[in-house]
Amino acid sequence: MLWVDNFPIYTRDGNDVRNGKAKSVIKYFDDQVRGMITDFMNKGLDNEQDVYVNNKGATRNWPDGVGCLEKDNLKLKVIGPKWQSCTTFGTSFGYLEGDKYKSIKDVID
Repeated sequence: MLWVDNFPIYTRDGNDVRNGKAKSVIKYFDDQVRGMITDFMNKGLDNEQDVYVNNKGATRNWPDGVGCLEKDNLKLKVIGPKWQSCTTFGTSFGYLEGDKYKSIKDVID
């Protein structure tokens, strides 16, 4: 599984990567990421392994059909054939001293 977070730069500051509008540095970044995903998928094919690419966030980083949708705490209106949901155990994905952590029940729910 290749997990890639949201890229807000794809739709910020006049960029619209999926519709072919991007500053040169953003286009270069997108080309590199797409190459990484292509290599990952081809390596899975070579090894006869199922591979999976995540698309986190509201912005569609990849064309439809590539990867799954993911939204924190499963706040999706539609759940596709593949999905995942992440959540924090407190208020951060990392450790914060004095954070109030969720119960196991709250995390599972």
